Amino acid sequence: MHIYDLLGSHLHASRAGRDVFQLCLREDKANPRHIPDSLECSVKKDGMFVFAALHQESNYDKGVPILFARSGQQITNQQHLRLPKNITDLLQQNSRMLFQFELKSTKLRNSVFNGAVSPVRKKPLDTETAALLRCNEMWLTDAVPVQDFAGFSSCPLPRWERRRLMNNFIRGYDLRAPEWRMLNHAGMLTWADELIAAGEEGVCGYNPNGFYEPGARRADLVIKKAKEISLDLKCVAVRPGKKGKRLGMAEGFDIQYGDKVIKADLGEGWTDEMRIHVLHNPSEAVGHIFRVYAFDKSELGQLRQPKVGERRDDKTIPDEVE
Repeated sequence: MHIYDLLGSHLHASRAGRDVFQLCLREDKANPRHIPDSLECSVKKDGMFVFAALHQESNYDKGVPILFARSGQQITNQQHLRLPKNITDLLQQNSRMLFQFELKSTKLRNSVFNGAVSPVRKKPLDTETAALLRCNEMWLTDAVPVQDFAGFSSCPLPRWERRRLMNNFIRGYDLRAPEWRMLNHAGMLTWADELIAAGEEGVCGYNPNGFYEPGARRADLVIKKAKEISLDLKCVAVRPGKKGKRLGMAEGFDIQYGDKVIKADLGEGWTDEMRIHVLHNPSEAVGHIFRVYAFDKSELGQLRQPKVGERRDDKTIPDEVE
């Protein structure tokens, strides 16, 4: 099930090819002139992005909360999560709201947890993993009226109004929420550096007067400063796209990472024209050094969501991998 099926099938056509949810723009990619003078800043939690909603249609179980992943598809194996009663009560008593959470397991590694509830998972869970899925934490990070998300509202709520609602929900249902502060841009960066040094993931900065715009990634809506790993590594193969909008162009590279070869998608700065060109001219990539960046390393030392940046023509030797 897709979140558009819950809100109205017409959204499938009107938003085809677009991202489903509002996205964070990396702070270093934002035009400073577009960043608001004052930002509502919150600790960026290291969990799995989920949107929670309630289905009221007769062909589904009424009153049953549904969790959607970043793709917009319903997560799988939700029945093993055993959502806390306060979360279920929140949704059942506020059925015209959509709630954004960061969901994290307290017993499973992120990679195992995310794979266990992934919407594309087909393999059944083993008994041990299913049991450990019950142990989790959820932080409320946004509350969006259904009308705003679906584009039906003539008076959408700005972030400060959604924050007021969230504060009421937090108090009324004893919910967890990340710490937040009102800061200017410089203050946000300072706080992010302090949090990253302390082991947190970083900071998200929201425009208090910004509306929720599904599919948008803009500096005047929300920016983030998160920890990031950047390494200069060697490309060993160009990986073609096999379906969808990447068909006929490069989707990513195979990258030498220590004694392993990892897959990294092409990141920001790679236009469709560049992707087509490198697919037909792989010698311009294979054997060359590229900047590869990732959010962090997993518990097993693997790069999380690695992306390929620019070619490093100034280097002939890749960085050493610890």
